[in-house]
Amino acid sequence: GDARAALDTTRAHAAALGRPIGLELGLPLGAPHLAALPWELLWDEGPAPLLLASGLVRRLDLPSALPPPRPRAGPLRILAISPAAGIGPELRQVERAARQEALAPLVARGAAVVEEIEPATRAALVRAIEAGGPPDIVHFYGHGRLRGGEGELLLDDLGRAAWLGSGEAAALLAGAGLVALYACEGAGVALGPGEPLLGGVAQALTAAGVPAVLGMQLAVRA
Repeated sequence: GDARAALDTTRAHAAALGRPIGLELGLPLGAPHLAALPWELLWDEGPAPLLLASGLVRRLDLPSALPPPRPRAGPLRILAISPAAGIGPELRQVERAARQEALAPLVARGAAVVEEIEPATRAALVRAIEAGGPPDIVHFYGHGRLRGGEGELLLDDLGRAAWLGSGEAAALLAGAGLVALYACEGAGVALGPGEPLLGGVAQALTAAGVPAVLGMQLAVRA
């Protein structure tokens, strides 16, 4: 009743102003089954999903306050992580070219600097963060998975594959301003008995204080 009327009023107002609707969902830690739902496909008995051409932000209701974002001065520091593990050189070059083209205007006017870790090993990532401090933006393009309730990202390790767990990723990247995970199950939610809601990489990063994380719950095509 009241919720329906509020939604209809909001949608009519947004349509009159020519603006999209932005929805924010507060998800409790004790309800992983709610977090696992594909909210992006939320339907409203109409001809199209409610969130079509709209924005959706998921927020975890954590029991403690998050640390304030660190102050920033100068150009944005963007850390690009594109492991070779499991991804052919041609596809990696396509991704790199698209990323460089998208960021070129920012780099050209001095608003951003891009540092690419290659090879993308755990040791190289630690050195980059120790040398320059937490980056403003982390751009990860590679493989991810959810195993045993914990999310993992695949890195390079001297020719071998090395999985970086969500806890270690959160410890390394907690000071970042934005983390974009172009990886399968980067924001996956495990539904097994006793498996934690914060086990996914995106959820662990959010709990560690990263203000914004972009991730996919399911598998994504290259």
